[in-house]
Amino acid sequence: MRRKILLSIILTLSTALMFTACIDEKYYDTKDAGDKYLEQNLTSDTIQVLSDVIQYKVYYNNEYGLNLNLDLLQTYSQVDIRYTAYFIDGTVYEEIAGSAYYTALPKGLKEVVRKMKTGSKWRVWLPQNLAYGSDGVQNDDGSYAVDPYTTLIYDFELLAIKY
Repeated sequence: MRRKILLSIILTLSTALMFTACIDEKYYDTKDAGDKYLEQNLTSDTIQVLSDVIQYKVYYNNEYGLNLNLDLLQTYSQVDIRYTAYFIDGTVYEEIAGSAYYTALPKGLKEVVRKMKTGSKWRVWLPQNLAYGSDGVQNDDGSYAVDPYTTLIYDFELLAIKY
């Protein structure tokens, strides 16, 4: 009996590992294309880099705007934002205008918001690991709106910060 249970567990684990490997391999081209795009993007003189990986270009920097105060930041803090998100081929993924919880933003956009002043507008290139990573964004039917390992581009405006 124990042997059957042990074999069942081993079979389940090996199947799960094989499935994970297939997902990673299936989206390897997406990750590779994003990495190459970002590498090539760095050749532009107007591109700046945050924390060695997030690329950005300042369209407008409001020198009188407010910075996000991390001491006041709480889980219910909101930011008023406006952005258009693109895939690297230029296709629009989504357009958003409104309030969002700071904690709900992708990891890379949280870092961008911490550096921006309200009223500023930047173009931001997020590598896949700081966008949606290996999870991607799934639709209700199980298809992907954003494939795993996808690099995204944002035209991003920080309008206001609400603590």
